[in-house]
Order: sequence, then C-alpha cells, then structure tokens
Amino acid sequence: MAKKIGFKSYCWAIGTTSYRTDNFNLSIEKQLQLLKEFRELEENKNKKWIKNKKFQAEYYNFLKENNFVKGEAAFPDKDAREKTSGLRDIGLLDDEHNITDVGLELLKIATSDDFATDNFLEIPKDSFLYFKQLLKTANNVEGKIVRPFVVFLYAVNELGYLTNDEFTYLLPLCVDEHTTKNIVKSIKNYRETGEKNFDDIILSVLMEKDNYKQALNLLKTEPISEELICNIGINRKSAKSETSLPTLFAGGIRTMPKRTPITGEKNLIGKRLIELRRQRHMSQRLLAYKLQLRGYDMDKNVITRIETNKRYVTDIELKALTEIFDVSYEYLIEGKDILEP
Repeated sequence: MAKKIGFKSYCWAIGTTSYRTDNFNLSIEKQLQLLKEFRELEENKNKKWIKNKKFQAEYYNFLKENNFVKGEAAFPDKDAREKTSGLRDIGLLDDEHNITDVGLELLKIATSDDFATDNFLEIPKDSFLYFKQLLKTANNVEGKIVRPFVVFLYAVNELGYLTNDEFTYLLPLCVDEHTTKNIVKSIKNYRETGEKNFDDIILSVLMEKDNYKQALNLLKTEPISEELICNIGINRKSAKSETSLPTLFAGGIRTMPKRTPITGEKNLIGKRLIELRRQRHMSQRLLAYKLQLRGYDMDKNVITRIETNKRYVTDIELKALTEIFDVSYEYLIEGKDILEP
C-alpha cells in the first residue's frame, strides 16, 4: 500500500477570522492604538512576541480590560494571535508584533481625523493606504507567489464584475496564470450559456493537482479498505490524527441517534438538508467544497449518504451545516423554527 498522500495548498487566502468584523477600518485602527499603548507599558518594552504565550495572553487580557473583546477565552494566547494576524498580513505589524511605519502612518491618519481624498484614486486617505498594502500582500502557494488583490483586479478587468459566489469559491483557486485564465474562461462560458456549474470548475482545478490524480488512481486500482481511505484522505493534519473509525467512535465522537431501529435510518437531517440545498441552489459537490474549506473531509458521496440516511452525522459536522445554511440546530434536526432567508 502506498504512503499517505500529502496535502498541498490549492488556494490563497487573505487574513483570518479576525477580518470578520463590523466597521472593519475602525476595528483595525482601534486595535493598533491599543497595541501601541500595550507595547509602551514599561514592563512590556522589548518583550518578544513569538512563542511567548504568556505575553500573548497578557495582550488579550489588555484588550478585554479596554472592552475590545468580551467573554472568557479558553486559550487567550491563541485568541490574541488570531486578533493580530490579519494586521501582520497586511504589513501593519512586523513578526514580533511591533507597529510598522505603515501602521504608524495609519494611526496618524486616524487620530488626526485626516481622511482627505487627495490621491489619484480620490478615495479617503486611510482607504488609499489599505489599497497600497493589499497590492503588496502576497501568499506563497506551494512555492508560487500569488498577489490576491492583483488577481482580483485582473479578473474584474476581464469579466467586468464578480458575483459573491465567484469571488468566494473560484477566485481563491487562481494561484497561477494557467488556472486563472481557465477559471476566467469558465466564468465567461457559463454566463453566456446560463449553465452555472461551479462543481465542475472546482473539480477540474483540483484534478490537475498531482496528489489528487494519485489519490484517484489508487481509489480505482486498489481494493477498498480502511488503510486505503486513510492514505487518500488528503488533509492538513499529521499522521497522528489518522485514527481508524472504530477508535474514533470509541474516543467519544458523538453521532446523531438512529431515527428508528425499524427503518435503520442513521440521522435526522437528511430530508431537511436536501430542502436547504435546493432552496439555496447548491449542489452536493458545492456543499462538500464549502465543508472542505472549513476543514471537514467530506465529499459529494458523503453528502449523498447523509441525505439518504445511510450515514451518521457528528456533532461538529452538524455545527458546520448550521453555520453554512444559517439555521438553528432545532430546524436542522426537527424542523421546528422558521428558516432564515
């Protein structure tokens, strides 16, 4: 049996969940000011940030004291890293989380209330600074340097506009010239024909990757076994996380209860999952892709088995589905509450 097939990045990303916030500009500028004040405290001068969990947790508590965050974080050091990683990604902080010259310039703009539009784009001064930083922001995707904002500008120039779904699911796959041109061509084609098929576009990109080709070949040529499934299970996790299903269930992963022992149904959400997909015009493959983006190893066949009540659903999978469809647990399990539009 071949060794486990390794994960390889196939998309770019900008920032982290720290970007999911209201009043984005204001939030960044407020945190920069708080970080500046935190760094200026006598006891914090010259302290290292990298691998200093105690210092990171202290920063989180400082944010909490200043009402920037609320609640009790289980891992305050981790939350502090998440809150600041986006600022580092766009060049407002260095690796040690000291404010850069660009970050200081942004603070100067914010504190002086100087949002003049005296630039060639005639946009507010802080927005112009963000624009320049985004142009410089780059991702290393398997040795290829990708500038996401430049890719975005190229796509908009070629297509005129991008829908929210095109921006979310197709644009991040543009990691090289060949893939980018193919995706732009595919978008033009389905706009002309009216036959939208994100699934085929996404699949065509993935199946050009050597590791996916290798996995498919093994699946076609090797006898199906638990070892095979583990070997072709392409994900970011280490070999330690590859636990056999019996061990996984014995370890306490909760599953949806059987509906009735007579029918043998293994979950309570199959019919509602079908309804939700149809209402959102979402194929099984696109739903699986959304789950994969969230870190769940689920493909179209898994969705089929769930919808036909032939597979249990874990609690963490249930949580992911409620977030994707923006419905409650009660609706997904029992259909009790009103579906959000």
